[in-house]
Amino acid sequence: MEIVSHRWRFAALAAALPLLLAGAVSAAAPAVAADPPAISATASVTLPPKVAAGPDGVTKVAIGFGKDRPGHPTGPRTITVDFGDLTGVADVTFLNPPCAQKSERPNIAVCTVPHDKADGSDTVRFNLFAQGGLQGGPAHVITYTGTWGGVAATPASTEVKVGTSSDVLAQGQNPTGVKPGDTFSVPLTAHNRGLDAADGFRLDLVASPGLKLVKDPACTYATTREGEDHATCTYTEKLAAGASATALPPLRVHALDTASNERITIETTSLVSPGPGRAPVPDHFSVSSSIAVHVATTADFQVTGAHVSGPVGANVKARVTLTNNGPATVSGWIFAVVYVEVPKGTHPVYFPHDCEGIDAHGTRYPEDRDAVRFECWIHDDTSAPGTSTALDFTFHVDQRVVRPGKVSYKLNVASPPADPVPSNDTAAITVTVTGGPSGSASPTSSPRAGTGAGTGGGTGSPSPTSAPTASGTAPATGNLASTGSAPVALITAASAAALTLGAAAFLTFRRRRPHP
Repeated sequence: MEIVSHRWRFAALAAALPLLLAGAVSAAAPAVAADPPAISATASVTLPPKVAAGPDGVTKVAIGFGKDRPGHPTGPRTITVDFGDLTGVADVTFLNPPCAQKSERPNIAVCTVPHDKADGSDTVRFNLFAQGGLQGGPAHVITYTGTWGGVAATPASTEVKVGTSSDVLAQGQNPTGVKPGDTFSVPLTAHNRGLDAADGFRLDLVASPGLKLVKDPACTYATTREGEDHATCTYTEKLAAGASATALPPLRVHALDTASNERITIETTSLVSPGPGRAPVPDHFSVSSSIAVHVATTADFQVTGAHVSGPVGANVKARVTLTNNGPATVSGWIFAVVYVEVPKGTHPVYFPHDCEGIDAHGTRYPEDRDAVRFECWIHDDTSAPGTSTALDFTFHVDQRVVRPGKVSYKLNVASPPADPVPSNDTAAITVTVTGGPSGSASPTSSPRAGTGAGTGGGTGSPSPTSAPTASGTAPATGNLASTGSAPVALITAASAAALTLGAAAFLTFRRRRPHP
């Protein structure tokens, strides 16, 4: 029995020995170390050249730490991006901040990579755009270093190249000496500025409203929504990189009677064949050029002044206007500046929003009441014949004697047309002082510019260039407004009134003095 018992114990020990040894080895062996965190990034990109800017001109780059793996650290994940010598080659836009550029080194950005996804595969993305005028050239490198929970990560990099393409641009010289009714020619040339050959090119030409395109059999024609002539001309002439096409049929154009400062825009699209025997297709988006056509025509601009009246202390409203009597149309975003001189003896309490006050010392934007003249900018794309712009002012009458103000204008466009009637280019703003107290009124506070007219019993209406002379006021003439002089009779009358008033005041004072 004893022998059997020992055999059973030995067998049990032998069976358990491997498990015991495995447990001992497992307890003694250290934990397997995780791989260090590594930065993942797009390995290389080729940027479309600037000529291809548009939806396809954007190149996206993504950086991150990849998916989580056992043993990775916890804590903030940051990546420092060094754009190296990309300055002057490409522009960068981050899509999901926070990424902050270092002020002392603007080509360095520090990005915090989020950890919102369950597997940790969050990324930071940015866009790259090639700058203009660049094609081909050497490769540039963006490098990435970073940490995860304070543990340094394996760095990464992205190689950046700028691609190549054809780049055909058509241009024409600005014509000179064009008159209304003329039909003239504009020679065109096309040059391939790119590094790849073009199998042809397409021109889209649009003429501004004062011009009409003379039809050519090689082109197709249409009218834009704005009523402008539009021509499309396709040429199958191949252009090697750096080559020019100089034998293009000249552009034929007719100038209408209403023409003034006109323009022809040219959109050039490079065409390349996608394969042997296949028709050329656009290589990229079109590039633009333009031809300025200044027509030596006339536009009679006329200003109207105002004749207003009211007692001392009243606010009087005056409207001045600028009207295009034609025949020319004038184009420009700010096509004219109207100059308004404040009648002397008043001060402004309201003026239009687009007017800038100037005081007697030439300081712009003074206190409202200190402005003695205004420059008003007339905003409009086009001033067609019959177009009129009104400017409303309100002046406070400060004294009995008010000298006229003046309104004039200047066109703010290239090569402005000659005005055939210069006599209506200036007009007077006259104020007739009626009834009320004599002498000077006390100054009143004025509302801020553009907030609304003041109150008062004054009246006003537009007047022609020469307003009628009112009794007791200066004649409303442009010469009088510009010289600042007043008639001798008026000065004498005002002096006599002042002397009479002074004597009356002195006698009243003497009567009221107490007797000794």
